[in-house]
Amino acid sequence: IYSLLNGIGFETSHSITSLETDFISKNDCINAARFMNSGSAKNREIGLDPGIKIRYICIAKPKIGLIVGDGVRSYDAGEIWHLLDVRFDIPISKLDIGNLGYIDLNKYSHIILPDYNGSRINSDQIKEYVNNGGNLIAYRNSIRWVSNNIDEIELLSNDLVANDIAFDERQAFYGAQQTGGAIFESNIDKSHPINYGIESSSLPLFRNSNVYMTKDEQSFNNPILYSSNPLISGYVSEENLSLIKKSSPFKLIRKGRGKILLMTDNTNFRAFWFGTNRILLNMLFHSNIM
Repeated sequence: IYSLLNGIGFETSHSITSLETDFISKNDCINAARFMNSGSAKNREIGLDPGIKIRYICIAKPKIGLIVGDGVRSYDAGEIWHLLDVRFDIPISKLDIGNLGYIDLNKYSHIILPDYNGSRINSDQIKEYVNNGGNLIAYRNSIRWVSNNIDEIELLSNDLVANDIAFDERQAFYGAQQTGGAIFESNIDKSHPINYGIESSSLPLFRNSNVYMTKDEQSFNNPILYSSNPLISGYVSEENLSLIKKSSPFKLIRKGRGKILLMTDNTNFRAFWFGTNRILLNMLFHSNIM
């Protein structure tokens, strides 16, 4: 059970139980949180400054599977493995694409699909996993695979027209549209679980993809959005910059009893881009309240 404190300009949480000494069942945890939240707001504000609210939630220990192998970008998979296994000592199972058909995915609470281009994953197996209550986390180009095979996602794109570009300049023309790595400013909704623990209302994001998801029509479903002048450092073409301003880097889709969590930007870049690591951790620990 975690207590969440929120007020003017901050959101914080801490555990009020210890898994080492205070183990409780899922139902006991839910019932205890409901009981504590059922008290009057006045009683739950005792000892707190005016305007500060407290509520209680249950966080389940995640069991994580990381898809690796043919078609998965090894850099991205390695970054995620290093963050969880090395830095935070969180157990993680690496699931090779060649063996996925023999693995019972339902024993994992979360499946992470890093940057992926390929056709070897059985989409029916992933659909069944999500419909049964699993959480699929997909990064970067994996979002296109999800859109084509699991649930259609509205993506933005440019219709490039070459003007005054010679034949021997065509490679440079298309190459200029690649976003190899740049930093962009985003504005975040700190009340959304995806941003729990982030103190600032702005967050620099590292982007090395050309995947652009449309914003949701409901503002509360856009907890991370790029600022009006987002480029902080690096190169991006004018065409792609216009798409970035109109896009959302994070999206959540409910499907069956499960969820699909999508992130176009790299929150774990090369094991040193620490500022956005919390986004992945929040997807793992707070997906049940998103």
